[in-house]
Amino acid sequence: HCVYLLNNSLSDVSICKRALKENITIQPLSTYYCGEVKKSGLVIGFAGFDEKQQKTAVLILKTIINDSCIHS
Repeated sequence: HCVYLLNNSLSDVSICKRALKENITIQPLSTYYCGEVKKSGLVIGFAGFDEKQQKTAVLILKTIINDSCIHS
């Protein structure tokens, strides 16, 4: 797994929901925090996927994050 921090103005939950619609299952980092102070980020697993699948998923995720930046 890798953790990628996002700008806190971006909703990691929304990004993960959009990714799931593209068959990319990732977890929002903010849901792992206790208390009020939370960081926005993505928990991404990559084991079990070949290089082509990983590259495709990264490109889709890049588009989702870029769209989120424009609309935040």
